[in-house]
Amino acid sequence: MKKSNRKKLFWATFFVFLCVSVVIVLYAQGYRYDFQTNSFQKTGGIFLKISPPGSSVILNGKKSYVASSLSLPFLNASSLFINNLLPKSYGLDISKEDHRPLRLELKVDEQKVTAFNHIILIKDDLSLKNIVQNVKNPLADNLLKKMAYFSPSKTSSATSSLIIFDLENGSSAPINLVPALPKNVLIFNITPTLWSQNGKNLLFNVDSSSKKYWFVYQENKESVLDITTGLQNFETKNLQNFNFDDSVNNLYFQYKNSIFKLASSKNSASVKIMPGIKAFVSSGNYLYFLNSKNQLTQSDLDGKNQTVLSAINFDLKNPKLIINSQKSFPDILDKGYNFYVWQKDKKSFEGIAPLAQNVFPSFDGSLYAITSNEYTYIYTNKDLDEQPFWKDGFLWAIKNLEGIAPKNLIWFYDNYHLIYQSQDNLFLSSIDERGGKQIENILENAPPAGGVEKIFSPEKSSDIYILIKNQIFKINLI
Repeated sequence: MKKSNRKKLFWATFFVFLCVSVVIVLYAQGYRYDFQTNSFQKTGGIFLKISPPGSSVILNGKKSYVASSLSLPFLNASSLFINNLLPKSYGLDISKEDHRPLRLELKVDEQKVTAFNHIILIKDDLSLKNIVQNVKNPLADNLLKKMAYFSPSKTSSATSSLIIFDLENGSSAPINLVPALPKNVLIFNITPTLWSQNGKNLLFNVDSSSKKYWFVYQENKESVLDITTGLQNFETKNLQNFNFDDSVNNLYFQYKNSIFKLASSKNSASVKIMPGIKAFVSSGNYLYFLNSKNQLTQSDLDGKNQTVLSAINFDLKNPKLIINSQKSFPDILDKGYNFYVWQKDKKSFEGIAPLAQNVFPSFDGSLYAITSNEYTYIYTNKDLDEQPFWKDGFLWAIKNLEGIAPKNLIWFYDNYHLIYQSQDNLFLSSIDERGGKQIENILENAPPAGGVEKIFSPEKSSDIYILIKNQIFKINLI
């Protein structure tokens, strides 16, 4: 070979080597060539956490993946990471046999991972399983782990007709009222009224042929305590805002414009500890109340050592104080008017949801769902440390179906899905709508006659329990 040809071959080889080396280096640094823009671009990725496990994911209608790289049995989920994606929009079709498919449209940014940690697919066949009959006056505890109800069954004794139903394992246990009730009492009705915060004590009343009795069921002692003496001198219809303190040794309630305290460990008389209040709530070692001067005030559990937290400069017509574990101040629901939250930077309350009807905290208290006739508002009570990285105080509105405030709203499975009743049907909706709105009609194949009365579901459970005409039905959604 001639010397000139060898030089040409050398330089051609060197040039190819140089080009390949540059491509390899760029590839190793996360660059990919985009034929649409004819340039190298930094890549990003997608991270998905999907329930149920083993779901299939098709990217842009071409490449297929299975979400099984990291099993998460506690949440009945698995995850999938897709990397080296050019920064642009992608369509993801997520599916699983016997489940409804879901499509997400999402954008990938360079050098960033777009994460969706709360994807759920709903079963095709959502059949209702009847598990409990003769259910009256159901009341779920604060943790949504169990429910108390009156069962006026003709086949069992009236003194064992208060039932505790475990929403996690589906078991029932009757409460024996015989030791607590006077002899020969004819029970007409039993009304569960309040669970303690830890779900260990239950306040309930019994309507008999002679009078109304009040009791506290104490789970730890497996006993029923009669507290009728402390409540019998009040007009029942005017008793409001029952609260157990954290020790569960004392019961607080509002009668007209005063707070009363009752020792729940013995059958004693109630003691007035605070006159002239509009609303109150207990939390930890404190009482919080709105006084006659429209001041939000904190005191000890005896109503002493009072500290004014804030003067309220707006009129409140139907105030209710709401305690949140993420906050140092209560929030205020003025039902039918507005929902007010404390603004730390302004040191004042601000109305965020006009015409608010009800407030539903998520399982961990980090989010509120606030219902009104036109919108359901989502409000964050702390900075969320995962995408979509909502900040404390972030608020956005979801348009209600048919312009009607949803009924029987609950948080489902995690802190990112809601189940609610609209008309006679139930719907599931995600609150993270970055990839598009997910809304599923749960009862489209079997809408109940007469509609849904109540819904219950424990955290991280794929089961929901529905009360329809004094019967509890169970549906497994995932």
